[in-house]
Amino acid sequence: MLSPDHPKKQQQDSLNASGHAGEIRALKDRIAELEEQNSALKNQSKSKTSTAKPVVARTDRTFNVEEMEESADKEMKEKMEQLEREIANLKMEKEQLERIANYSTCNEVGELKRYLAIKDDQLEYLGKQCDEFDALEAKYLQKITDLTKERDQLRAQIDPSSVPVAPVVPVLTEALTQGVKMLSPDHPKKHQQDTLNVSYIF
Repeated sequence: MLSPDHPKKQQQDSLNASGHAGEIRALKDRIAELEEQNSALKNQSKSKTSTAKPVVARTDRTFNVEEMEESADKEMKEKMEQLEREIANLKMEKEQLERIANYSTCNEVGELKRYLAIKDDQLEYLGKQCDEFDALEAKYLQKITDLTKERDQLRAQIDPSSVPVAPVVPVLTEALTQGVKMLSPDHPKKHQQDTLNVSYIF
């Protein structure tokens, strides 16, 4: 089933909506046309029934004008009844199409609501996952800190000399005023100091 935001789904819904709207407009136009014809026939029927109906007698054939007009009236009434039935059928079809159009709209809205509900559930799930990850990360970081502290304490208990002591770095101004020389990179004490720094890291 195509999702509501799929291009083909949107194109199909647009075609269906335009098709229903076109059919409804055509039905409305047809109903207006038939109602106009019906009204004209009714007026014509009334005008004919109100006029005088003379009788014309002939030697060979006697034509009764009243019978002719009655026949014409009967024919027009039958035609009017047929038009009225057609109008009733068209109105029924129009109502059915309107119900179908409304049903399609309701279905589309329902589908969109269902789609949005799914997205909301997904966002809520991802939010919970992020919160759980943050809590787990904080827990692990705290565990690492505690273990590192415990390790250093154990090392100090076993071998106090293994605990690194922060080297005293002479102040530059004192070195200049008191003649203290800075250690060069190849000085033995400099190598010993670097070794202590490395062991402190590990």
